[in-house]
Amino acid sequence: MLLRKVAYYLEAMRSWSLSRPELRKHQDRELRIFLREAYEHVPFYRARFTQSGLLPEHIRGVDDLQKIPALTKAEVNANFPAGITRRDIRTRIWRDSTGSGTSKVPTRVLWSEEQSDTRDALLARRLTKMGVRPWDRLASVWPPQKYWRKRMVESGEARPTTLVDEIQIASFMGGGLPFISALEVDPDDLTRTARRYDALHPDVVIGRASVLRRLGLTLGELKLDSSAKSLVCGNEFFTASVERDLRKLFHAEVFRAYGGAEFGVIGGECVGHKGIHLYEDFMIVEVLKEEARALPGEVGEIVLTSLHNRLMPFVRYRTGDFARVADAGVCPCGSSLMRVGPILGRERDAFVAKDGRKVLPLEVAESIESAVGLRDYQVIQRKADDVVLRLPRASVGDRKLVQEVASIIEGIAGTRLNFTVEERPAEEIWEKSRPVVHLIAH
Repeated sequence: MLLRKVAYYLEAMRSWSLSRPELRKHQDRELRIFLREAYEHVPFYRARFTQSGLLPEHIRGVDDLQKIPALTKAEVNANFPAGITRRDIRTRIWRDSTGSGTSKVPTRVLWSEEQSDTRDALLARRLTKMGVRPWDRLASVWPPQKYWRKRMVESGEARPTTLVDEIQIASFMGGGLPFISALEVDPDDLTRTARRYDALHPDVVIGRASVLRRLGLTLGELKLDSSAKSLVCGNEFFTASVERDLRKLFHAEVFRAYGGAEFGVIGGECVGHKGIHLYEDFMIVEVLKEEARALPGEVGEIVLTSLHNRLMPFVRYRTGDFARVADAGVCPCGSSLMRVGPILGRERDAFVAKDGRKVLPLEVAESIESAVGLRDYQVIQRKADDVVLRLPRASVGDRKLVQEVASIIEGIAGTRLNFTVEERPAEEIWEKSRPVVHLIAH
């Protein structure tokens, strides 16, 4: 297994700089193999091809992929496990896509060993392209367990995913990464957590942006050394304002990482900071705007086809994540892999304006945070004209702040709204950041 991880890592480093024609040739070849196996061994895909009047040989490459209907989360759940997995692959690694804590209906996922090893190799490459070196001291910061453990038991959901998985690359990246520590935040004693961080004095810190921001504030209050070379932030979207906070609090370079429990590592920034590279050399990436491929500058939904999880194939899976396509040129780092801007959130949480426009969560959050500097809040649209502002205790009674936020939201909505102000429970701020929530059926 270790040798396979190393082989995948070396292949990932080689394919990083493939030209677009070379990359397309590689994708077409791998896709044909992948779809043939899915058709022959997975009942769901045999039925899907048959219903669409297709055979595997009709899909010669990426250009033909849109002949296959997109895959939804509901279809995965309805056919799991027997209908959408292979019985001839015995080694099965259980995963859960409930990591975000934002989905009421978990998606059960099985990974093959090949997929797990591919994930680890891409984790290693992502850190390498972010400038991490084998001698760097890493700290992976966990969100606190105590606030999600009760919910996990009640709902049957799995533990929220964290970037602590990065630690698994220690066994092979550059001969080993000996200086990796896991640091779980203690919300009842942030001073203790901050002092542990200070004792570790990491070069690279990995975790959720919202959690790292609160840790950074505590380090500043205690006048402890918070400086790091870089922060790797993933598992939730965050605004440019929060990114500035992190750079200031840790005196560090901030990198955005993108992944999901269904696929593992999907992408990440490089040292050029020209967008998030999507790892097209290990999966097929489509960014769709009204079912057509989005052009540079346009916003679309990220749709993925795995190429290495043959145990449970995902063909044209709708992630629900929206992003803006960056320019199509070669990045300064030398890679021609597709790049997108920050993840804008999910359409299901888009704020619906009076004229029917859907304003994605990050766009709403950017407007609020850049104008009033608010953090740890939630905007919940319960009805078309009914909005709940959930604010930290210190901000609930600030009428000026509430009026400013209400004015911003009404500007987005294009109409007057009814607002209710509530205190946001302190324990909720440790969950995955979800500043905009939509409770109306789209």
